[in-house]
Amino acid sequence: MLGMGIISPLMPVYARDLGATGIWIGALMAGYAASKAVFMPFIARLSDKHGRKVVLGSGLLFYAFMSLFYMVVQEAWQLMLVRVVHGAAGGLVIPVAKAYVGEMSPRGEEGTWQGYYNAAFFGGIGGGPLIGGLLYQYFSKMPPLFGTFDTGFVAAFGAMSLLNLIGAITVFVFLPESLMHGRGRPRPSFRSMWQSGMMRGILSLNAIEHLGRTAFFSFIPIYGGLTLGLSTGETGTLLTTQVALSALLQAPFGRLTDRFRSKVSRRTLVIGGGCIIVAFMASAPFARNFWQLMVIAVIAGLTSSVMTPASSALSVGEGRRHGMASVMALTSVAISIGQAGGPFLGGIVQQIAGGTEPVFYFAAFMVALGIGLFGVFTRKYQPAGTTRMEHQPPGAPPTT
Repeated sequence: MLGMGIISPLMPVYARDLGATGIWIGALMAGYAASKAVFMPFIARLSDKHGRKVVLGSGLLFYAFMSLFYMVVQEAWQLMLVRVVHGAAGGLVIPVAKAYVGEMSPRGEEGTWQGYYNAAFFGGIGGGPLIGGLLYQYFSKMPPLFGTFDTGFVAAFGAMSLLNLIGAITVFVFLPESLMHGRGRPRPSFRSMWQSGMMRGILSLNAIEHLGRTAFFSFIPIYGGLTLGLSTGETGTLLTTQVALSALLQAPFGRLTDRFRSKVSRRTLVIGGGCIIVAFMASAPFARNFWQLMVIAVIAGLTSSVMTPASSALSVGEGRRHGMASVMALTSVAISIGQAGGPFLGGIVQQIAGGTEPVFYFAAFMVALGIGLFGVFTRKYQPAGTTRMEHQPPGAPPTT
C-alpha cells in the first residue's frame, strides 16, 4: 500500500504530461479500480482452493513488474493499458492478504487482528503520497534519464516497484502457508453467499457508506478552499488527520471491540458509529473556520477506528462460513464501487444544486442509508458466544 500510495498524487500530473484530457484522467483512475474489482472474486476463489502464499507472492511480483512499464509509456492510451493490467495485479494481493489475516485471527480476537491489518493499510495509503511527492520533488531537478524520461517520475515508479519486490521476496521466503491450507475450505457459490443476511448487510454497508464517505472527503477541500478560504496546507491537514487517526487507532480500538463484545456487539458498534458520522457530516455546511472542520475530521477518524475493525471482524466470521478470500474479495469490490461512485455522484449533486453544501447532505444521507440497510439485513444477527460456530476451536471446519 505504501508503494501504491507513492504514485497516487503523481498519476494525474503524469497523465496530463502525456496529453490526457480530463475525461482520460478520470478513466485512468476508474480503470485501475474497475480492473481490480473484476478480477478480485475469481482470484479469491483460486486462493481458497490452492492456498494464499503462492497467489499473494505472485501478485506482489506481478505488481512490481508492471510498475516498471509506467516509466516507458509514451501516450495516454498506453498508460491506460498499464493501469488496467496493474489493477488486475492489485486484485491478486488485497483480498488474499485480508483473507490470510482473517484465517490467522483467533476466535474472539478478530477485531484486534483486523485492526492490525487496517492500520498497515491506512498507514501505507496515508504515508505514500508524502514519500512520492518528496521523491518527485528531489529527483525531478535532475536531467532526464537517457535524455527522454522524467527522472522524478522514474524515481517514484521505481520506488513502487522496489517496495512490491521486497514484499514478494518476503512472502516467498518467510511467509508460511495459511493454517487452513489443505483443510477443504468452503467454496459455496456467490449466489448462496448472498443468502446470508450478514453478507448482504456488510456489502451494502461497504458500498453505500463508502460512497457517502468518499463524496464527503472529496469535496471538503473544495468547500474549505472556495467557501472558507482555507489554504491547501490546511485542507491537506484535515485529510491527513482523518487518515492518520484511522491508522493509529485501528489496533487499539480493535482490541476494545473484542474485549467488550459480550456487552456491546460489533453490530451495535457499526450502527452507533455510523449514526455519529452522519450527524457530523450533516453539520459540515455550518462550519465557518478551519478548527470546526478539524473537529469533524477528528470525529470521522475516531468513529472509523471503531467501525472498521468491528465490520471487518464480522466479515471474518462470514469468511469462515463461505471461504475467507471470497468474502474479503466481495467486500473489497463493494468498497471499490463506493469509492468510485462517491466523487462522481457528488459532482452531479454539486452541479445540479449549484453549490458544495448539498454534497455534504447527500453524503450524510448515503451513509445513513448504508447503515440502515446494514441494520435491516443483520437484524437476526446473534452476537459472539450464542452460536455453535463461536465455540469451535481455531482452524476447525465450519459447522453447517
